[in-house]
Amino acid sequence: MSDNLSIFRPGKNCWKTGMADHAAILVDSSNYYGALYEAISKAQRSIFVLGWDIDSRIKLKRGEDSKSAKDAVTFFELICSKARENPDLQIYLNRWDYSLFFMGQREPFWVRKWKRCGLKNIHVCLDGVVPLAACHHQKVVVIDDEVAFWGGMDVALGRWDWRQHHVNNPYRADPSGLPAPKKKMRYGPYHDIQAVIAGPIVSDYARLVRDRWRLASSVKPLPLSQDSYKGKDLPQAWPDSFRPQFSDIPVALARTVPAMPGHRAVQEGLKMFVDVIAQAENFIYIENQYLACDEIAEALNRQLQEKPGLRLLAVSCDRPQGIMERKSMWGGRVVFRDILEKGGVGDRFELVYPASKEGRTEKSIHIHSKMLIIDDKFLHLGSSNIANRSMGMDTEFDVTLTGDTPESRKAIAAIRNDLIREHCGREIKEIQNVIDKGQSVNIFAEELKTSRQHLRRLDDAPYRNEPFVKLVRAIADPKQPIIPMAFTHILHRRKESRFAPPVTALLCIFAVVAVIFLGWKYLPLDRSIDQATAFLKRLSASPWSLFYATGLYAIGSAIFFPLTALTGACVAVFGPMKGVVISFTGAMISSLIGFAIGRLIGVKRLEAIFGKKISKVMNKIRDTGIVAVTLIRLLPIAPYPLVNMVFGVAGVPLNNFIIGTIFGLIPGKIALAVAGDGIFKVFEHPDPKNIAYLCGGLLLWLAMMLGTQKIAQRFSKRSERSA
Repeated sequence: MSDNLSIFRPGKNCWKTGMADHAAILVDSSNYYGALYEAISKAQRSIFVLGWDIDSRIKLKRGEDSKSAKDAVTFFELICSKARENPDLQIYLNRWDYSLFFMGQREPFWVRKWKRCGLKNIHVCLDGVVPLAACHHQKVVVIDDEVAFWGGMDVALGRWDWRQHHVNNPYRADPSGLPAPKKKMRYGPYHDIQAVIAGPIVSDYARLVRDRWRLASSVKPLPLSQDSYKGKDLPQAWPDSFRPQFSDIPVALARTVPAMPGHRAVQEGLKMFVDVIAQAENFIYIENQYLACDEIAEALNRQLQEKPGLRLLAVSCDRPQGIMERKSMWGGRVVFRDILEKGGVGDRFELVYPASKEGRTEKSIHIHSKMLIIDDKFLHLGSSNIANRSMGMDTEFDVTLTGDTPESRKAIAAIRNDLIREHCGREIKEIQNVIDKGQSVNIFAEELKTSRQHLRRLDDAPYRNEPFVKLVRAIADPKQPIIPMAFTHILHRRKESRFAPPVTALLCIFAVVAVIFLGWKYLPLDRSIDQATAFLKRLSASPWSLFYATGLYAIGSAIFFPLTALTGACVAVFGPMKGVVISFTGAMISSLIGFAIGRLIGVKRLEAIFGKKISKVMNKIRDTGIVAVTLIRLLPIAPYPLVNMVFGVAGVPLNNFIIGTIFGLIPGKIALAVAGDGIFKVFEHPDPKNIAYLCGGLLLWLAMMLGTQKIAQRFSKRSERSA
C-alpha cells in the first residue's frame, strides 16, 4: 500500500478503498453527456441512475454531434429505445423527490411520463428518504456493474456547455420548469466535472446505487453481477470516445448520509476533506460552487500556517442566485474568507471566478464542479459542495484518486493544469512553472490580453454586512437537520407511501415553503407602494379580488415586504374601509405563519447560534403577557415577520399572542380608515392638504396607541384575576 493511500481508514474518513483499472475525468457536460450517451447505448444488463435530478427532456448530444448520433439524443427517447431493443435490460432511475423551492427547475409529471411509455423494464422512483429540508444529492450512474460515473453533474436543466464557454451559444437552451414547461430556457456559460471509472472498485458503486434504491422503492433491484472485472482490458460499456487518464490507481470512496430511522449519520466526506487537505505541501487547487464550510476553512488555514510554501487557488461562483443563497452561501463565504486569512496567510491564496470575454461582452461562468486537488498526490471529486449541509445534512458521494506512481501523479498535475488553462488562458508550461517555483497565485488573477478566458477576484464586500446571516445560515445551510426526523413525512419503511403521520404538520410546513417561494418570485419586492398598487390593480377586476389581495398581503408581510407599502397599496386600490379590512386580515394570517415557524425553530436551535443568553431574553418575552405583545406591536422595533417568529420561539401563549397582536394592529388600521390614503400621498405631493392628512393620521394613531395600551393592561389584569 502506498503512503498516500494509507491515510484512508474505512469507517473513519472513507467507506471503501480499492483499485480502479481505468479512470478518466470528464470536463463539462458536453463531454459527460457524450460519454453517458455511449455507455447507455452499449448497456446490456443494467442501468442505474442516481441523481438530484433526472430530466427526461435533456438532449445528450447537440450541434454537429447530434447529426452523427446513431440513436435518439434525448434522454427519454434513448432510454426507451434501449429498453425496447433489449427486454432483459433493467433500468432504474432514482431521482430526489425535490423541495418546492426547485419547482421552477423541474420537469412536471415525471413519473407519469415514464409510466406512460409502458415498458416494464424501466423502473422509476422519487427518492424522499431524507430528513425534511435535506436533499438527496448523490450523482452516480452504473452501467452493467462494470462502468460507473460520478461527480457534480446531473442530467438536468441548464447544465450543458462546451469547454470553450462562449458568451453566447445557441445550443445552451433547455425546456423550462413550472409554470411554463414548454418554454425554452436559455442560460449562460456553465462549468462542471464528472468522471468515469472501471475495475474492481465499481462493485462498491453498484452496491451504493442498489442500497439507495432499496430505501426509496419496494421494487427489488437486479442482483449485483458476478461476471464483471475480468482482465485489465476496457470493459464493453466503456465510452469509446474517452481514453482513460489513469490505470491501476488506488481509490477511496466516502459517503455523507444524515441520521434516519434505522441508519446512523455518516460523515465520511467531511473527514476525507480534512485529512486530504492535511497532506498538502505546495499547491491546493479547488473548484466548488460554494465556499461556506467553516471546518474546511479551518483545515485550509491550519495547513497554510503549517506549510509556509503552500498556496491555494479556489475557483467558485461570482454572484448568488436568489436572496437565500446570497445570505446563506455568500454570507458564509465572507466567514470562510475571514477564517482563511487568520495568521497572516492572506497573500498566499486567491478566491476567484472564471469569466468569458468576447469583444465587449463578458459573462461570468457558473461553477458547479466539486473538485479538490492536493499537489499532484490526490484528486478528490464528488457531489459535495464546500458548505455545511453537504457535510452532514444532505446525501453525498465523494471519491479520491491517489497518485501513488510517477504516471498517476503526472496525470493529476496535467488535469489540474488543464483546468487552470481553461479558466485563465495561460499555457500549461507557464502554469506548471508558477506551481513548481512557488510563485504567487496572484498571477492567475491577472488578465492575459491575448485570452478571452479570465479569472477575476471574488468581491465579497457587498455581502459582508448582510442582515440575518447567522439565522439564514442556520436554516438554509445547517450542519445537521434542523427539524427532527419524527416530524418528517418520510420514514425508513415508507416505500410507495407518499405521506405518513403527522400529515397535517407537514402540509403546513410545505405550504409555508411554497408561500415564501411564490411570494419572492411573483410579488413586486422592490419595496415600492406604486409597484404594489399596480400589482393589486391588475387583480381588482376579479370577483375574488378581496380574497386574492388578503392572501397576497399575508404572503408579502410574511416574507419581509414592508407593511407600510402593502397597506398603502390596499388603501389606494380598495379604499380606506376595504383596504383596512384586507390589511388587518392579511397581517393576522401572516403573524400566525411567523409564529408557527418560530415554534418549529425553538429556543434550543437559537442557543446553538447565539449562545445561552438568548434563552434569558426569550424567557422575559414569554413571561410578560398580553401587554408586552401589544407594546412591541405598537413600536416598530423590528421587521413584522421577525417579531412574529421571535414570539413563537419564546413560547408566548397563543391566546396572548393573538390578543396582543389585535390590540397592536388596531391603532394603525383605524387611523388609516379615518384618514384614508391621504396619509401616503404626502410622500408624492407634500401640499398642505396632504400634510394635514398625515398630521391627523399620526395624532389619531398616537391616541389609539395610548388607548389600546390601557385596554390591554386592563384585559391582562382581568385575565390574571380569572386565572
